[in-house]
Amino acid sequence: MSTELKGRRKKLSTVIEEKAKAMRYNPLAASSSNVSPFYVYPDLKNLEGFRKFHDMANGEEDQNWRNRALWFLIWLYSIDSVLNTKPPEPLPDRKLKALGLAEFPTDPESHRFDAKVIQDLMHIGDPDFVLAILHYLRHQKAEIWAEIIVSEEQHFEALRLRLNPVDPANARNDTAMKKSLRIESKELLHDIRALWDDFWADHDDLREVGQELLFQNLEDRARINTGD
Repeated sequence: MSTELKGRRKKLSTVIEEKAKAMRYNPLAASSSNVSPFYVYPDLKNLEGFRKFHDMANGEEDQNWRNRALWFLIWLYSIDSVLNTKPPEPLPDRKLKALGLAEFPTDPESHRFDAKVIQDLMHIGDPDFVLAILHYLRHQKAEIWAEIIVSEEQHFEALRLRLNPVDPANARNDTAMKKSLRIESKELLHDIRALWDDFWADHDDLREVGQELLFQNLEDRARINTGD
């Protein structure tokens, strides 16, 4: 990893910690997980995917389920959640604890959560819920997200320049430039991978579905980032 990226990552880590403290995401502020997260944290209404998942409710029972699902999301993915203190427990264990903290009921006999909770939330099988998570992460890790956007675009531009044909009249300079761009591309790719690792943390399941759903190409990334 380049020295420059190490410095940026250290700075980003400090910014994120300060931002987390300022946001004070504390699910215990809700008297019940049936309470809408927007009642406790109005700023979450600005997150399109988060708001969409909440507003898709069909009736009171479904609304209560979605409220609990969003509290589960906050417990599991919030930077300052008690479940994410270092060193964190294995992800499956944290998910089970987050479901309990979000007050999802279990079967009285088997003590298991129902199939919808397991499939849609634990296995993140609901695309709308995945989008809510991604928008929440991007909100909390806005600085890392911005670095990813810039670094991806720089990498794309370096590749584009390397594909330009060598001008015979300026072959020496063009060849030297391509060699320099090749080194730059390699360093950028290494930095980009490190940034994505910071963004996803240990949520490998989310990384797999999230990048396919939301990060299809640079144009989409830029448009999502600017809100267009």
